[in-house]
Amino acid sequence: MNTNPYEGSGDLFESFLLDSWDTLGQFEEALGAASASFDADALGRLAILAHRIKGTTALYGYPQMSRLAELAERLLDLRATFGPAQREGVTAFLERLAVCLRSALERVAA
Repeated sequence: MNTNPYEGSGDLFESFLLDSWDTLGQFEEALGAASASFDADALGRLAILAHRIKGTTALYGYPQMSRLAELAERLLDLRATFGPAQREGVTAFLERLAVCLRSALERVAA
């Protein structure tokens, strides 16, 4: 059951979709940069984008997507503790999470 109060109001829903696609694209791009450098700036950018996705999807009535983004945000809050041993696991997890978010957004858009 969809509890999205904005879905019937075309302009707001379109705005949500445009913003969500843009932010998800930025997240995927930042993830690529983070995978290459795994530095504080790249991980910080990912945390900001995860927070944005979390808030937008919660506001527009998509709690499952919001929880996924929150999971990424909470993981990235620990970025100062990541060492070389965590690099591969964190990157792989965030890549899978991005795939899940993309799939969910595709279903919402359909």
